[in-house]
Amino acid sequence: MSWQPNPGEIISGLGAAIAFFAMVVTLWFGRRNLNLQIAATELKYFEDFQKWADQLSDALTEAEHLCDLDPKQVAGESFFDRRHRLQITISSMVDRGRWFLPNVVVDDHGADKELGYRGRRHELLDGPVETYNCLLKLDCQDRDNNKSIRAELNKARRKFVGQVQRILDPTSRRIFFDRIRDKAAQMDKRPAR
Repeated sequence: MSWQPNPGEIISGLGAAIAFFAMVVTLWFGRRNLNLQIAATELKYFEDFQKWADQLSDALTEAEHLCDLDPKQVAGESFFDRRHRLQITISSMVDRGRWFLPNVVVDDHGADKELGYRGRRHELLDGPVETYNCLLKLDCQDRDNNKSIRAELNKARRKFVGQVQRILDPTSRRIFFDRIRDKAAQMDKRPAR
């Protein structure tokens, strides 16, 4: 004796198969959408990080070149005021850098400090902190006393640039975007249907 499905059972079976297929497609698109959201969030993070690094790089470069000025012949904003403005800018930028690169808590180092300052600061912030400390040593009266400090400032700026480059990894990004551009070019060369 063979079992013959009635039309209601056939329709129910087809409905279940369609629902299952729809669920699989929904899960596939959901996972793909999640991956796109993660990529967009990561891209936004690195975009914000680069903006911060750009601003700090400008301040570090200005600090280094401040050593070239003769404090007695500076027009407009005084040498002392420029130095002070740069100290404020760099100090603020270091604190904002902690939002991207929080301190690493090791043992009880800095346990008595405020939350954002506990642990050890990320090595990327060492160059800007060194720059801040160098600015404190600048002589606001005699340019000749600032020549050796310029070398320290150059070293601190270069340390910062190297660390930023390591994080942003421009070589890998360029390779990634080259692949995207190449794929787009290949698609443009396809014959129209």
